[in-house]
Amino acid sequence: MTKAPMNTTTERAGDSVLVRVAGEVDLATAAELRGVLAAAADLGDARVLVADLSDVTFFGSAGLTVLLTAHERGCETGVPFVVVPGVESSARRILEITEMLEVLTTADSVDSAIS
Repeated sequence: MTKAPMNTTTERAGDSVLVRVAGEVDLATAAELRGVLAAAADLGDARVLVADLSDVTFFGSAGLTVLLTAHERGCETGVPFVVVPGVESSARRILEITEMLEVLTTADSVDSAIS
């Protein structure tokens, strides 16, 4: 079985920065995602950083650490970090099971996250 690699894209959405994540977030890809989110947060004048996890097919515990780190950084810098876990994604299931939906700021869609 071939493993689905993680792919990310970063784009401006008005005065927000949007990072779209697809594929697998696991121990092998978590450091890459951490770097992508840190670089996106460093873009400067963004008022919110959004991570769209709707197309994530696997989300491991290493991904939780990445999200918590980005959340804490947002609290420290005053630039909110918002997660869009998707309706039926692997990320949503893990965030529900671990009760991280109660800790992280989440949105049902990218549009609602950037508005």
